[in-house]
Amino acid sequence: MKNLSKLFAFIAVFSINSVYAQSDLSGIWEGDLVVAPDQTIVVQFTLQRAADGSYTGLLNAPDQPSLTDVPIDSISLDQASLTMNVSAVSGVYQGIISEGNIRGSWSQQGTTFDLNLVPYQEPVLSQAAFERISGSWIGVLRPIPGGDLEFTVVVRFEQDAEGEFKGFLSIPDQGGNNIPIDSIALEGDELVLTISQAQAEITGSLSGESFSGTWNQGGQSLPLILEKGEYEQEGLSLSALNYARLQGPWHGQVASLTVVFRVEQVDGKYLAFLDSPDQGASDIPITTLEVNGDDLTFEIAAAGASFSGQISAEELNGEWNQGGQTMQLALVRGPYTPSVNLSDQAMQQLAGTWQGEVNDTQLVFRFTLDADGNFEASLDIPSLGANGLPLSNLNIDGENFSFGVGGIGAEFAGTLSGNQLSGEWTRAGDTNPLLLNKD
Repeated sequence: MKNLSKLFAFIAVFSINSVYAQSDLSGIWEGDLVVAPDQTIVVQFTLQRAADGSYTGLLNAPDQPSLTDVPIDSISLDQASLTMNVSAVSGVYQGIISEGNIRGSWSQQGTTFDLNLVPYQEPVLSQAAFERISGSWIGVLRPIPGGDLEFTVVVRFEQDAEGEFKGFLSIPDQGGNNIPIDSIALEGDELVLTISQAQAEITGSLSGESFSGTWNQGGQSLPLILEKGEYEQEGLSLSALNYARLQGPWHGQVASLTVVFRVEQVDGKYLAFLDSPDQGASDIPITTLEVNGDDLTFEIAAAGASFSGQISAEELNGEWNQGGQTMQLALVRGPYTPSVNLSDQAMQQLAGTWQGEVNDTQLVFRFTLDADGNFEASLDIPSLGANGLPLSNLNIDGENFSFGVGGIGAEFAGTLSGNQLSGEWTRAGDTNPLLLNKD
């Protein structure tokens, strides 16, 4: 179901449906150009992706004032191959994108130099600068300016036991919690935060315990004001008797996606949440919940979704409504456990980390088996910052092994032999060979 697949991705924090699209190269890429045994020039390419997928950019050499904001005339990206022409200095850069870096060369006036590029790292934040932003900040983001739809944004800064400064972004309305902030830069009052997992940037000015700026993502900029403070979910009006009836968890499926419904008591308040384990989203707040006899209704405002049904001892049976579509949804009492049809021997053989690539996108599969015999399987996609996507319908028959990844609508079918998994990876009707090797 199209609408459900995007339920938790309205502003793309968890938009992992473009796994095989070319990675967005927007940002600053930096490398050392060795022009002589004792001479190295730091080179930076600043790239910006337009709505149509094309790129514009500038060339800079921070240590050479004559090379400041030199326009890049053309930028060509073909799968993992990148070519940039800078006619002002008669130079051409050619490289291959792999695992978040670019390995290539710079050609100028008949001479070619190796030039490997990595994402630019912001200067280290000072202790004094960190103390200005330390703590939690909260605000509201409206995807449609002037519209009623809004998302709570929580930004938190902390210092770990080793003294390292950390930042995290949460969009609780989408189940996106503790998304790492990759870089934190504060120069004067100007604050810049980069969140690669969301392919987003927050920029603006800091004034005391207020921040006024913009949320930048996918070529769109939205106003964002943050104030120092803690996020607190509003409690639901629910009697103790009905809370006891609804204590779960409960789980079921809408189309091909698993949903988990939970009602909990936290700090004396009744709260309700929806999880989408296939999408790696959890703790999505249920904004309204009503019980009238055996009738149950609840709404998720940020998703434009609702459920209405009947309560029985072991099942909540009703309808899921979203985007003008209505589907049957039966939620049964009990925790959700992905189906696994594996022998103890197969689980022992799979336990570990397996890696491979599809269309230059690295896939990392993790199979864990603890001392109690509990088996878990998940997928990481490092280039997208997607971690812990659960695998389901694991099945092995002889050497034949298959599983699904519901969060991205993908399936694998192949053979298991020693420390190799060889087979086919299918997603959105596109099938590609996939070879996985165990670390």
